[in-house]
Amino acid sequence: MALEHDQKPSLCYWIVGHVGLPILVALVVVMTCVFLISHKNTSEENIASQIRWRQEQTNSMMRRMWYVKDPRTGICFAYYWGGTANGGGLATVPESAIPKDLLIVAEIKE
Repeated sequence: MALEHDQKPSLCYWIVGHVGLPILVALVVVMTCVFLISHKNTSEENIASQIRWRQEQTNSMMRRMWYVKDPRTGICFAYYWGGTANGGGLATVPESAIPKDLLIVAEIKE
């Protein structure tokens, strides 16, 4: 490939012209290996960081979880309020699965 008068050679063209194609190929292989090794370490660090973040979120959520019982129906609920405009969550839970010190029975006058 011939260069035109005002055109400067690219880095690859310069390397091939000065050190040869085998050196260029070796350089690309080494750079790829370095990238893959460093990317793997970064991925492992990211995974560990995500696990820590999820654990912190779970701990925070469980501190805001309430277990309540409707005395009219005998149904127990796990109630979570995230404190945001999105609201919270409500799920039925068997009373036998709730520790007695965590269960709040509603006081409703009929």
